[in-house]
Amino acid sequence: FFLRIIEPITSRCAKFRFSALSTVSMTEKLKEICESEGVKCDEKTLDRLIDVSGGDLRRSITILQTVQNVVEKGEPVTEEEIVEVSGVIPSDIPRTLIEACKTKSFTKFGKEAESVIGNGYPIHELLPGLVEIISKEDSFSDVQKSKMCIAIADAERCLIDGADEWLQLLHILSVIAKSYAEN
Repeated sequence: FFLRIIEPITSRCAKFRFSALSTVSMTEKLKEICESEGVKCDEKTLDRLIDVSGGDLRRSITILQTVQNVVEKGEPVTEEEIVEVSGVIPSDIPRTLIEACKTKSFTKFGKEAESVIGNGYPIHELLPGLVEIISKEDSFSDVQKSKMCIAIADAERCLIDGADEWLQLLHILSVIAKSYAEN
């Protein structure tokens, strides 16, 4: 977040970095909140909530509160609802984009990109998932992986500077598709 604040402001501010709370302490507190508020939430859903919030208890409580307002009274909260409300990109989205790039068809990965943009997923949150998949892909050389990661880093910089998400995503997918075409 602090990377999005312009330099003249950040240079005059003290920066505090807080570490994530432990999973055990967050689980205990969230169970206590669920019990006192009458929210039905199983252990697996709480684990997903903690994962989505990145160890931020305040964010976990806010997500839980929002989900509870959406869910029918007395119904349990599900993992899917946690993911949907939190705005986290589902893990299958980056994989779907990579699979579209494997076809080497601009039309195919263009449609997938359009779907991602149309669903309102923030592209800057999609990029780490793409990097993770690329880094684990055995069919690419280190040079190819580097080129793709550089394209992703350049796109992220452009996004921070206000560039169009659609164009940046298409550029990234084009670079990935080109790497598959070279194999």
